[in-house]
Amino acid sequence: MYTTLAGAKKDPNILPFRFALKAYIEDERLKIPVLPDVVGKVIALINHPKADANTLARLIHKDQALAGYVLRVSNSPIFAGARQIQTLRQAISRIGAKTLGKIALSITMQGKVFKAKGYEHVIKSIWRQTLSSGAFAQDFGQLIGESSESLYLCGLLHTVGKPVILQALQDLKQELDMDLSIEAGLSLMEEFHQVVGFKVAEQWKMPEAVKEACMHYLEPEGAELYKKEVRVTYLAHQFALFVDEDPDVETLRALAEHPSAIALNIQGSHLRKMVPRLEKMRSFLEAMSLA
Repeated sequence: MYTTLAGAKKDPNILPFRFALKAYIEDERLKIPVLPDVVGKVIALINHPKADANTLARLIHKDQALAGYVLRVSNSPIFAGARQIQTLRQAISRIGAKTLGKIALSITMQGKVFKAKGYEHVIKSIWRQTLSSGAFAQDFGQLIGESSESLYLCGLLHTVGKPVILQALQDLKQELDMDLSIEAGLSLMEEFHQVVGFKVAEQWKMPEAVKEACMHYLEPEGAELYKKEVRVTYLAHQFALFVDEDPDVETLRALAEHPSAIALNIQGSHLRKMVPRLEKMRSFLEAMSLA
């Protein structure tokens, strides 16, 4: 994972960038990417009690690049069966319409939204973490008997403000005619991404639970509404940090003792049973990479 360094504050340009970014946000001048049409339609489908497999297949098939990536992921080790999948209908038959819809949604978001020139390595790390969070949010949702589709969106989009800020900083470099260190950029990203994430989710007309997750996932007890979903998002975010290295016993114990885990009755035994999922998630992340 990327790290923000204490040396960020030593960058003499961080203050003018902070002032300009804050003004961008407060004056509603932040450039929020347009939600691709296909994303809205896929979200509507996967949130429907009975996802229409035929409609989903036709929707994905309209974008040949997207269809190709979806088929590639469907043939990855995490889903692969005895036979090679060659059509979207076969993919739906093997892994289900809702899962396929989430794959298509994730691939589209990765290509259209999670990007910022100059911060490619950071974006890749953010994407790995957020995609893992979506999957683990579903796992936690199953443990507490909550809708996995809604929680998947909370996990997938809770840090969507980060790439939007990084792109804004690139724009500000030209506007201010000044440079900014990577460390300083990451510091500003961490400071403002929650409020920006809320604004993005609001403009995209995402469910209220997603907005709350964006704003409060780091401190779930501060959420007034959808506290259960925000707590799940926090736990999923923390568990996703283990995708590069399995957690030790003490780390799992600390997570099980967090107020969010206690409130949801997520115990250490539950977390230990999820650890084997990390290896499958690594394979899934590799398959999902557009690089």
